[in-house]
Amino acid sequence: MTRARVRGFRRLLVVLVVLVLVANPVGATTWQIEFFTQGDGGRAAHFCWDHTYLFLSRPNYVAVYLAQSNVVDWHFLGFYGLVTLPSDMPVISFPAGQDMAQASAAECACLTLPC
Repeated sequence: MTRARVRGFRRLLVVLVVLVLVANPVGATTWQIEFFTQGDGGRAAHFCWDHTYLFLSRPNYVAVYLAQSNVVDWHFLGFYGLVTLPSDMPVISFPAGQDMAQASAAECACLTLPC
């Protein structure tokens, strides 16, 4: 191989590595988002207390709760858009007719239920 081809190959390799790192940042969480009508939340396919957020939509706001570890209780964090959530959590947009969402870290959900 000529030096020019080696340099071209190295540049291509660097570009590919950068693209892989940008597409899947180290430490990024995969989130399982499920939507419900309030009262149907017990039907969640993926759930565990650690790293689970609950979003309750009201006419003028969305309340955000976080499940407390090892305690069957929800901790009110604040209102969606005003509370700091994990940077890798997707935007929560409620489908028509559903007013409750649950976001669980997939790693956590996969430990408690078959995935």
